Amino acid sequence: VENCETPLLRPTHCIPDEAYSTLMIVLRDEVVSSPTVKPAAIGSSVNYDGRNCTFVAYNSEDDLALASVDVAILGRSSCQPLLLMDIPKEYACFADSSEPSSITEDDYGGPIFCDGIVIGIMVNYNITAGRSRALQGMSNFTMFDQLPDLGSLPLLYRAAVRR
Repeated sequence: VENCETPLLRPTHCIPDEAYSTLMIVLRDEVVSSPTVKPAAIGSSVNYDGRNCTFVAYNSEDDLALASVDVAILGRSSCQPLLLMDIPKEYACFADSSEPSSITEDDYGGPIFCDGIVIGIMVNYNITAGRSRALQGMSNFTMFDQLPDLGSLPLLYRAAVRR
């Protein structure tokens, strides 16, 4: 359910569909850090072209388990001709290294980590069945300049955005 008061980053340059909006959620209580649960830095996908990184999503066979997949990052100039569509400069794409690909349409919104940094989230799904390398679109998650003025947001939200 979308709360109209919650700011959205809208990765809809390619897919003008509200269902693909990115909703930022502020938790009421502080999350207790542990070796497996900790804050992740947010960075740009720029300069990761050709690098191998990790895509994290729920395992589509078992929605209770998180799964990670090794993926290759392709920068905008590399992926635009392969996707055959215009993509914004903040976008990149990634390809599953396994054959057949284990990424499904249920994996929307999963983060891509490189060097412990979230460099993007999956924003569109290209059918992987029967294809050895189906590219998936990812939005650069550093577009905070599109958010409202931090002074107008609740304190908890401002703290989350600054991290």
